[in-house]
Amino acid sequence: MEFYRSVSEFMMPTHDCRNILRPVLSLAGAFSALLVLCGCVSTASGSESAEPAVGKPLKTLSTTNLRLPLESYLPTAGQVREFDQARLVLIDRCMKRFGFGYKVDLPDVQSGSTDSNSRRYGITDSRLAAKRGYGLATGDAGLQAHPATPKLGADEQTVLYGEGSSSIKGKTVPTGGCLDEANRGLDARSPKGADFTVTQQLSFTSLRQSQRDSRVRKVVKAWSDCMAGQGYHYANPLAPLSDPKLGGGTGADAIRTAHADLECKRSTNLVGVWFTVESAYQQRLINQHTGLVKATREARDARLSVAGSLIKGSRN
Repeated sequence: MEFYRSVSEFMMPTHDCRNILRPVLSLAGAFSALLVLCGCVSTASGSESAEPAVGKPLKTLSTTNLRLPLESYLPTAGQVREFDQARLVLIDRCMKRFGFGYKVDLPDVQSGSTDSNSRRYGITDSRLAAKRGYGLATGDAGLQAHPATPKLGADEQTVLYGEGSSSIKGKTVPTGGCLDEANRGLDARSPKGADFTVTQQLSFTSLRQSQRDSRVRKVVKAWSDCMAGQGYHYANPLAPLSDPKLGGGTGADAIRTAHADLECKRSTNLVGVWFTVESAYQQRLINQHTGLVKATREARDARLSVAGSLIKGSRN
């Protein structure tokens, strides 16, 4: 059974991140996500030959209070926003040295979803599904309007990206432009060699590993059979999210399908089983990459310290 193909395609370990970032640099949420997910490093992975032992699966449908082991090493949504704010402060400072500026108003992530695992195993919010089917909550960050992109002239783009002339207005453009200078400044206190992308990549690795686990395959099939018994034919719980027949996921058909989806998740305990199994894979990855994940947590904490100082200074 092949599923979550979109996750595999979303992983881009060797692409040029700077080219991807160019059209969305001002979109702070996308900016951070791409820096994390497109770290321009090889995808980390551990042994996948044996299925880890697990205890009795947690019995749950909601993911609201669930935290996978790797999450203690990852920044929260609020912390990612702090990184964005601090990075923009540094970019603006750098641009001002050349007589330019770079101002972006960030969306308020607090008005969006704070459950980072809300759709990791398909929809899990019964109240939201009853109103919007497979649609996001109206206040979710994914539905918020993107901040306006600053209009940049040729010289401004050169200074920002470091591509083109090596000197503007008689001043040397920093290596990699103000973008890379800001990233270096943000990580100035991070441990040498720390790779801030590793833990996020391990999180994707655990998801892929758990997809192939016999216990997850069994519960996914049980969910699929349950759905078929109600007239809905899907191979896995993410399939309805992209079904064009559901008209974007918020109509009456989508709400009915979502209701069946959640009832089948409840009766099969899909979320509880999958979370329990993936937690075991994540713990094994942590044990296999102890030094790496420890370094990324130290880098996160160091970045938070730098970001806090920059944000406070920018308000004075």
